[in-house]
Amino acid sequence: MGHDNSEIGEQLLTGVVFRPFCCCLGKFWLFIYSIEINKTNLTIKMYQDFELQFSYISTNPNDVWKKVGILQEHKGIDLFGISQSQIQTYIQT
Repeated sequence: MGHDNSEIGEQLLTGVVFRPFCCCLGKFWLFIYSIEINKTNLTIKMYQDFELQFSYISTNPNDVWKKVGILQEHKGIDLFGISQSQIQTYIQT
């Protein structure tokens, strides 16, 4: 069907501002399906078996990550991707 063709994939994703992805962080596999950044706060929602288990909110990405209480060797600003240039550009627009 052409799904292995990178040109078709790029055309299908034109205009899509976020793509869900998985990543390994320590011993955890994280599935990131949404990143919400607004002018007032940042939120981390943790699900298990498709049910919301925890929700943490703060105005600072590092503070909201500290509330989670795991993987403290990582900074919230890095996990939210805020320190990346592409995210900085998106925030400015």
